[in-house]
Amino acid sequence: DNKGTCHVTPGEERFRTDFDKKDYGLTQLRTTVWSQVVWATFDPATPPMEEFLGDAAPALRNALGGGERPLQLLGYQKITFNCNWKIYMDNDGYHAGLLHTAFRLLDFQGGKGTMISDGTGGHWGIDYGTKPYEDNGYLNDASVVETRNDELTATVNLIRPLCQSVKHLNSINFRFGRPVGPDKTEVHYVYLGFADDDDAIHNHRIRQSANLLGPSGFVSIEDSAVFERVQKAVSAPGNTINFVKGLAESPDGKRCMQNDEAGSTPWWNDYKQRMGL
Repeated sequence: DNKGTCHVTPGEERFRTDFDKKDYGLTQLRTTVWSQVVWATFDPATPPMEEFLGDAAPALRNALGGGERPLQLLGYQKITFNCNWKIYMDNDGYHAGLLHTAFRLLDFQGGKGTMISDGTGGHWGIDYGTKPYEDNGYLNDASVVETRNDELTATVNLIRPLCQSVKHLNSINFRFGRPVGPDKTEVHYVYLGFADDDDAIHNHRIRQSANLLGPSGFVSIEDSAVFERVQKAVSAPGNTINFVKGLAESPDGKRCMQNDEAGSTPWWNDYKQRMGL
């Protein structure tokens, strides 16, 4: 049934004598609704969402329209990156301004950002300001990067163990990773809008989501190549480079500037503890 209870087992008369259907239902998940999103966990000891996310919660709530507006599913995309899942999760907090040429050419960052790492497992959230695009001749059709409805606050969030969310301009998406090997990670993109969007903003979100920040969007298309390069570089001898941007100002990595690498250190510390490293 819809609760995962096993009711029927064909050929039960030939099963062993101690067989009991109640022992063979689906694994029960704990669920909760937080900011209009249904969250599930296999672990009955997982703390409530606010405690789980800690001070990283506000940025995620901002990405979801403050948690009050009903969401609408717009669509899905999927990609496989040639890298370990930890490489994929590690660098999204700091790489945009370093890697993405389009991010700089289109002057997407309108103000300074703040990165907060907290909660169970070193989740982090970034809030940063954007500004309306001013045509500088790089795009044939600038409408794809228009910011409508005054949605000028952008956020990026990492949620342990393998989930990210991004709100930039009018694009809202969740990304769920699935390791498929030590050097391959499958990532599912889920695009969202709001149920009260009119037709114009609804269609604008769909168009912007895939073309801007989707797997082959003109900002994030470099991700695949760079993740693969980083994966190849991990075979280099250890201790050849040992510096972390922002760690001098934030030794524990919990309060950083946007694009600082230090914000990833709580996540790595949690991973090391869980793995007994």
